[in-house]
Amino acid sequence: MWFQDDITREPIMGVSTISKARRKLLCLLCKKKSVGACIQCSARTCARSYHVTCGLNKGYKFGTLLLPDESVRCVSYCNLSKCQAAFESGVDVKEGNTQSEKKSRNSQVKSIQMEPRPLVFRYGNEHVLTEGDKPHQWTVFVRSAGNDTDLSLIKQVRFHLPADYRPSEVQVNQAPFQLTRRSLGPCDMDIDILLEDGSRHHAIYSLMFDKDINSQILHLVAQVPTTQPAGAATHKRKGEPSKRKHSTGDTRGKLQLSYGNEYKALKDEDMPHQWTAFVRGKDGTKSKIRHGVAQVT
Repeated sequence: MWFQDDITREPIMGVSTISKARRKLLCLLCKKKSVGACIQCSARTCARSYHVTCGLNKGYKFGTLLLPDESVRCVSYCNLSKCQAAFESGVDVKEGNTQSEKKSRNSQVKSIQMEPRPLVFRYGNEHVLTEGDKPHQWTVFVRSAGNDTDLSLIKQVRFHLPADYRPSEVQVNQAPFQLTRRSLGPCDMDIDILLEDGSRHHAIYSLMFDKDINSQILHLVAQVPTTQPAGAATHKRKGEPSKRKHSTGDTRGKLQLSYGNEYKALKDEDMPHQWTAFVRGKDGTKSKIRHGVAQVT
């Protein structure tokens, strides 16, 4: 299901595609059955079912999963500890029914953790004086203020013009986010900006005709995914030690040790990681010399 209009969140589309079996699921939270369609926890070993609104009110986790074919799958996790762990890791997901979801079983699932990213935009208008009954031709716009990649995080811009314009509400779904009209004089308008992360931002703008172009700065913050294959940053190459130098505080350098671990990936599905933690001399060798260390626990 999806919203036809992301700003007003109506109407809800795709209701007819919900299976009859899903409509018969019992909501774990409100205990109601056949009252709206339930979803199920996305964790592989969990079959809990609940309404979306009930899950949101209970604090269940909702997010999106990027599949190998670059399509997006919505996921949700209940409050069981194992399911919350699956949400944090992004790797324990039920097998999908669609072809793209089946492909995800053979590839690494990307994390759905998010991080804030500051954005800077410019909104304003260009003006040209022409002839005719409406001598002012203007273009109202929302543009980047230097970093053009910021525009890729805008999903939609909606311009709300005075009621005597037809149409008085114009929606632009891709860059350039701008609108050109002619008028007798300046007017005020509302501008709604919808970002890809679902956040909405509102601005009020008054057209200005004193210069060829007028603009104002708008600072926003978007949540962007930190997509990285699970575990990719935690493993070293086979046999490669991970070491950090550590000094005991002896300013004369009489005792210097390094500690870390070696790692080897195994084919054992139950325990696939073989590692060796160590405390060694400063040269990192496996010498049996104790280096003045009596015991390590």
